[in-house]
Amino acid sequence: MESVSTRRRRIVLAAQKNRHEPLIALNHHMDLNWMSEAYRSVRKDAAPGVDGQTVAEYGESLVENLRDLQERAKSGSYRAPPVKRGYVPKNEKEDRPIGLPTTEDKILQKSVSMILEPIYEQEFLPFSFGFRPGRSQHQALDYLREECFKQKVQWVLEVDLAKFFDTVDHRQMRELLSRRVQDGVISRLIAKWLKAGVWEKGNVSYPDEGTPQGGVNALQVAQPPQPTSFDDMGAVSAPSAGMGPATRTGGGASAESRIAPSHETCMMESENKPRTSVALNARSPRSPVR
Repeated sequence: MESVSTRRRRIVLAAQKNRHEPLIALNHHMDLNWMSEAYRSVRKDAAPGVDGQTVAEYGESLVENLRDLQERAKSGSYRAPPVKRGYVPKNEKEDRPIGLPTTEDKILQKSVSMILEPIYEQEFLPFSFGFRPGRSQHQALDYLREECFKQKVQWVLEVDLAKFFDTVDHRQMRELLSRRVQDGVISRLIAKWLKAGVWEKGNVSYPDEGTPQGGVNALQVAQPPQPTSFDDMGAVSAPSAGMGPATRTGGGASAESRIAPSHETCMMESENKPRTSVALNARSPRSPVR
């Protein structure tokens, strides 16, 4: 049996070979071995979701639980449970809402993200750092500092996108996902997660937009539009507008090309929220930042 790492490498090769075509046969990777790896990747101290089940409790009958989860996921009978809403301090004045999926949902989301990640990693350009494996805020800061000195940037504009996860458009998300992934099982699961609802104080609501922040797939589900909307914006649209490629490490920065025409743009991510820093270089508007 092939290891999970070997199969993920095969997904990378398939994504590289078919850059302009959607991949349609992916869910077969989600076997018991794959699901077990997903379980091992879930934090053992993670807070439980609406059912109150901990990771340790789920692991007491792990093989049976994973087989049942796998069968429901692939047959279409899996029902995504509402995400429990919690709050963490955002600053001294307000809290940030986060989503707490059930343990089972975390495992299934992780199984899907293990497939999506190697596909979308091939789409991002080198100047992108946000929410990517093996890349950090510190690397983003180092890159930003290096490029700003190299390009002799004179000042920096920081833009913080408010409520990014709360306003994700479900229809657009599914449309963008279909450009690279058209596996029926995966597409169906993501659609269910987008519609799962939010549980808070005994009440369940079903927002028409947004995805709860804090779940395993909150970042992965939010990732697909980024190569198209932001990396391509920097590499293709920006030069035609009279500016160098945008250096993006944030979760969203669609306004920067309009804010800074004819200037270099550097963007960075902070923690788990889309935060953007735009470095404007008036001296060399067309020199690329890479």
